[in-house]
Amino acid sequence: MSTYPRPLVDLILSAAPDSLNVLYVSNRLSEMEIVLLCQGAGFVLVAPSDLSPGLVQGCLRLKLVQLLTADYSRIELAEIGASGLAVAHNPNFQPGDPGSGAIGNEVSREQWLAAARYAFDNILRVVNGQEPEGVIPIG
Repeated sequence: MSTYPRPLVDLILSAAPDSLNVLYVSNRLSEMEIVLLCQGAGFVLVAPSDLSPGLVQGCLRLKLVQLLTADYSRIELAEIGASGLAVAHNPNFQPGDPGSGAIGNEVSREQWLAAARYAFDNILRVVNGQEPEGVIPIG
């Protein structure tokens, strides 16, 4: 889920392993539309970190919310954490807002790809029964 410019989303998605069957969902849709598209999802990669508690409640199969960046100031951790869902971030990547630029002004394609690989690798850890890295302590 993202509101980033589509060229940046496409770059991030290029790092997704085929085994994850990733679907891009615009975070500009209504919450109801997003829930309908994501209700069967086991994992959500959010960039930037906009995620409502309503979405989490509507997607009962979620096991992990993975953020692309280190920033988690835009999500309601207490409410999402109350569901027992793990929220993980990328503690080593803080790019700032890419604005309307294709991949952002100060961050290279390689940095975005490294962040995406970290996020997808973390999701794969959970798929394989391992603990995710970068879990944000809640509470």
